[in-house]
Amino acid sequence: MVTFQDATNFDVGNNPQSVAFGDLNGDGNLDLVAANAFDDTVSVLLGDGNGGFAPQSTFAVGDLPTDVAIGDFNGDGNADLVTTNLDDDTISVLLGDGSGGFAPQATFAVGDVPEQVAIGDFNGDGNADLVTTNELDDTVSVLLGDGNGGFAPQLTFAVGDLPEQVVIGDFNGDGNLDLVTANENDDTVSVLLGDGNGGFAPQSTFAVGEEPESVAIGDFNGDGNLDLVTANENDDTVSVLLGDGNGGFAPQSTFAAGHRAFEVTVGDLNGDGNLDLVTTSLQDNNASILLGDGNGGFGAPSTFAVGDRPFAVVAEDLDSDGDLDLVIANADDDNVSVFFNDLNIQGDAGNDLLIGNGDNNELSGGNGNDTLEGGAGNDTLNGQGNSDELFGQGGNDLLNGGNGNDLLEGGNGNDTLNGQGNSDEIFGQGGNDLLNGGTGNDTLIGGNGNDTLNGQGNSDEILGQGGNDLLNGGVGNDTLIGGAGSDILNGQDNSDELLGQGGNDLLNGGNGNDTLIGGAGRDTLIGGAGRDALFGSAGNDILVGGAGDDELTGGGGNDTFIFEDNNGANIILDFAAAEVIDLAGISGISDATDLFNNHITSVGGNAVIDDLAGTTITLDSFDVNDLSADNFVF
Repeated sequence: MVTFQDATNFDVGNNPQSVAFGDLNGDGNLDLVAANAFDDTVSVLLGDGNGGFAPQSTFAVGDLPTDVAIGDFNGDGNADLVTTNLDDDTISVLLGDGSGGFAPQATFAVGDVPEQVAIGDFNGDGNADLVTTNELDDTVSVLLGDGNGGFAPQLTFAVGDLPEQVVIGDFNGDGNLDLVTANENDDTVSVLLGDGNGGFAPQSTFAVGEEPESVAIGDFNGDGNLDLVTANENDDTVSVLLGDGNGGFAPQSTFAAGHRAFEVTVGDLNGDGNLDLVTTSLQDNNASILLGDGNGGFGAPSTFAVGDRPFAVVAEDLDSDGDLDLVIANADDDNVSVFFNDLNIQGDAGNDLLIGNGDNNELSGGNGNDTLEGGAGNDTLNGQGNSDELFGQGGNDLLNGGNGNDLLEGGNGNDTLNGQGNSDEIFGQGGNDLLNGGTGNDTLIGGNGNDTLNGQGNSDEILGQGGNDLLNGGVGNDTLIGGAGSDILNGQDNSDELLGQGGNDLLNGGNGNDTLIGGAGRDTLIGGAGRDALFGSAGNDILVGGAGDDELTGGGGNDTFIFEDNNGANIILDFAAAEVIDLAGISGISDATDLFNNHITSVGGNAVIDDLAGTTITLDSFDVNDLSADNFVF
């Protein structure tokens, strides 16, 4: 899966039909040039390295420029431009000054209705040469460069009927550049093998789909040989032809593309190491992504809307984040659209290392013991099978461990971390995080920030650390430690250990036989159901035993002990004269007179309070005569 952000548009000239990228001013950033068919110019937009571009500067070229390419034609180290001029059967060459400016055009004759141009060294002299497709005379024109910005008269070579695009590569591994054209009217590609001296053997043709408008090359099956792909406008497909390394190609395999597929480009869009395809549709104003499987196959197209009549698409890393972004020339909008890649990666059955970037990425490990690193951005990391390590890093991330014993670290940002299956180690780190252990015996550590930590299934260890945290044990015998800050700890089911530590904490034991320790601060401890042990520790604490037979120890400070009806047999182990017992919840004792006359006795040196209805309170080693009405609330 791969997703792109909404389009960022940049104005160019009238009816842009081609776009190219290079460093035109020597600052190390990619700049953009568009060929504007209806105003006979090229637009130059200087890039800032972050995906932005300055307003256009325009330079005159020939009549109806339909393609533009970038190369160094005079050997001065500066980027130069070349366009094909459809209506005057020429190419225009503009020599660059290295600062983003260009000298007036020089024109050179080519064939009839030149559609596209490509650059390569065809004769091995170190100079850039040119080749164009000539639609109406079914040829390509080769112009050998002199290294000073000039070109020899054209040499022509026959190709198929109505050649639209030409691409350069070494198809037979002899070190010489070869040519391939997409021939719209006879549904073929023509392959011309180069001799290394600027000449080419007669064409070999290979069948593709209906009306191939464009052709691109890449190694789609990882065998080291160049393969071909065409966009077939009349049957809504792309044709993939796998190369044999000797200049031949296997019969086409076709894959559904967008409606009226027009332009095709190649690149690894999802960072899995396999080449993917992008096509545009002039009729439907959209682009389609086909993800490659690395074996020469491609998945179903994923289509998204673009501008009006998208003539050209290019894949480049425009924001320097390590992934390929898309740039589309929208002819009828007079602009180019930049779509920044959010980089979504799916691992396989092996042990994968998946690394995101500054965008909002989705990384999925698949089976295997995987490592996923989100990078900056708001990322989704899915460990899936086996034992994985997930690192959210910057941004507000979602981490899902999946099955296996996983390690999850949120990093900075407000993250959600789900351990899911098995026993996981989960670290929220910076920000206000949500940690869910899932099934298994998990370790959850919130880190800095105000975090929520849910142990969920089985017996978990939960530590809030910094900030004011909420800790929920869930099912199982859990250990909850609040850390610094004023925390809420809920043991919930089974027998839990709760330790508040710093801050003014609220501890709820829940069901089960729980141990609650307040720590520093003014804490409230509520035992809940079961036989609980409550330790207030330092500070003036509130201790509520709840149902069951409980042991309560206030610790330092002047503490308050609260009881209600049916609270069982309770004992306060360290009651002091300055402390208070709250009996407002016991209906059987109305006031101090009733208490001292009917419900309090001395038993073995202990003061014992009995409501005669299911609640007793023993003050261990405390003389009943030292009690007064000031020790009680009714």
